[in-house]
Amino acid sequence: MGLISRVVFKSYLQKGDKPTESEFSDIADTVYLKSEETLFAKGGDVFGENSKIGLIDNYALDVVTNNLTRGRVHANGRLTWGTITDAGFLADFNGNIRNTGNNTVTNGKIFFDNTTLGIQIQDSTAYNSSIDIGQGNGGIPTAGNRHLKVGTNNTVKDGSVLVSVVGYSNNLAGLPSYSVINGTSQNLANGNGPSETAIMVGQSNAIAYTATAETSSIVIGRSCNMLHAYSLCMGVGSETTAQNQLIISSSQSNINNSGLNDIYFGTGVRSKRLNQTAGNIVINGSGAANAADKAGGSVTIAGGKSTGNAASPDVIFATATPGSSGSTLQSLTNRWWVKGGTGQLANVSSPNASAVFQIDSTTGGLLPPRMTTTQRDAISAPAEGLEVYNLTTHKKQVYDGTTWQDCF
Repeated sequence: MGLISRVVFKSYLQKGDKPTESEFSDIADTVYLKSEETLFAKGGDVFGENSKIGLIDNYALDVVTNNLTRGRVHANGRLTWGTITDAGFLADFNGNIRNTGNNTVTNGKIFFDNTTLGIQIQDSTAYNSSIDIGQGNGGIPTAGNRHLKVGTNNTVKDGSVLVSVVGYSNNLAGLPSYSVINGTSQNLANGNGPSETAIMVGQSNAIAYTATAETSSIVIGRSCNMLHAYSLCMGVGSETTAQNQLIISSSQSNINNSGLNDIYFGTGVRSKRLNQTAGNIVINGSGAANAADKAGGSVTIAGGKSTGNAASPDVIFATATPGSSGSTLQSLTNRWWVKGGTGQLANVSSPNASAVFQIDSTTGGLLPPRMTTTQRDAISAPAEGLEVYNLTTHKKQVYDGTTWQDCF
């Protein structure tokens, strides 16, 4: 009976014929069919218990189609598919995997191990590819496309395009596009332009203007308020007052002054490269358009803007003062003042009120332009009161509006 049963069972497995319960009525609780170390155990609908398929010895179970091994259950219980190499994972798949349902990871972590490609998550729909990782981010948008939201409680308005948000409680309800937001409590709620491009990094920054054309803004820092387009703000607690502003500042107390008060360019305060002379810095205005005979922009150096009738600050030019030999940085000495409110130029901080230009010195004098009589006469349309020192006559001369007169 046992031999006949095994033959029937083998035929069932090979051809898909379902045996009747009567054909196995006399078989014991467990029925085994061994063929090339393969074990089949009875069960299912016929036997009233779970079916089993596997091995009774210390060998792997291969899944074969078209005489090719597709997957393997190893003797240690690990599953590999697309490969038969046991790399130490409970389940290892070599090839593309598609899942149309949800994946749930409980009390675990997900690791991506691919040194060539890194991490790749891609939606097969090119114009609606969006990724939402976290909680309370609103899920995949119903309009717009290509959103990346990573974090918690980040809001992106439907209809925006190419937006990346990473962090917590960032609000992008103002229909931005082509924007990158990274941080906490960033607010881009009022940028309702047709193509609002923004980069926001930090905490509690806001872009609060209403765009009427394609605009762009960059905010890096904390509690900065961008009220105007085409601006860049870096710092803490600052806000724009007009378009096209660059603000690098901090409104926080900094020793006895407010904000950033010691700014360096080039290699910074001190170069870390030994035995190297620091390079020069050139500050330029805006370059001309890429066309013939177009003017570039001017450079204006100004003190800060006071409010109301408060005193206007000076513009001060300083140079470093040599000290003793060594690696100690030199200190700065103020050399020239352009006085706020009057525009007086002086090499002292408090010039005489009647002087528009004042030079004080006990070690040097004022040297006017020196030239020959021929060179003096070549001056075109000299202004009345123009002064030169004549190297031909060795006299200081002034133009009286008609002729050159000797001063002594």
